[in-house]
Amino acid sequence: MEEISINLQAVMMFFIDGLSFIDHDPYWHYYLLYRVCKKKDFTLIGYATTYESHQSAIKYRTRISQMLILPLFQRKGFGAQILASIYRDLRNDPSCFEITVEDPSDEFLAMRDFNSIKILLGEGKFSCFKELGVGKKITAENLAKFKLSKEELKSIQKEFKLTKVEVEQCFEMVKFALLDQSDEEAVRLFRIVVKKRLFLMHKESLIPDERLIKMKKGIINKPIIVFEGIYEEDVEPDKIQGISLSDRKKLLDCYYSECIGSYKTLAPKLLTLL
Repeated sequence: MEEISINLQAVMMFFIDGLSFIDHDPYWHYYLLYRVCKKKDFTLIGYATTYESHQSAIKYRTRISQMLILPLFQRKGFGAQILASIYRDLRNDPSCFEITVEDPSDEFLAMRDFNSIKILLGEGKFSCFKELGVGKKITAENLAKFKLSKEELKSIQKEFKLTKVEVEQCFEMVKFALLDQSDEEAVRLFRIVVKKRLFLMHKESLIPDERLIKMKKGIINKPIIVFEGIYEEDVEPDKIQGISLSDRKKLLDCYYSECIGSYKTLAPKLLTLL
């Protein structure tokens, strides 16, 4: 296996800038996809590597580290096949408790998210969307019905070994694909929900440093709310740690725009699953 690894790494260096060679290590695993042309004649289509990041002697988090589909076979669904194989394999491994990705590109994230949503919907998850009915859209009137409960979130995390953020984003993507974009109030309410999640996800860069320390110590329970361009509580002075409040709001808007951009890209494909 060590010889195969060296050969694969050599191939990868022609396609990935700044690639670091993988040391021979029993925690590295390889997923190869190839085409059988004749007996004992194989053509490599692509491959991926994963690494076991151990939290204990028997439990580990898997990190998808590298993936390469050779140019001749790109954009033909082979990357999705490898990814599905990895998730299927690790889902049946009781020692693996979570699957993550190392420095993914936007294209890889889109492929991963679509793969995860396809699996989740196929397994009957996000069942609230089934109540909407074929061809109907989510509006301001029924938006409140489509929520991901904490119990369902934790259940999906455990069963499918996805991160909390990935599950939340997958749910939001499906909701966005079904959202009536002509309903301004529905779009506004959806934006607030997404910004709340992004605020909590990036709070270290959005909350003044000394305030964050107090929150962690339990001195302050209420966070500063920056979604929708306002702060819930009075915060003075206007500039803290050299970053103005308006800049923090702009930063959150950037996070939101980037997030929604990926949702818009995937939405047409998701509608084929619903």
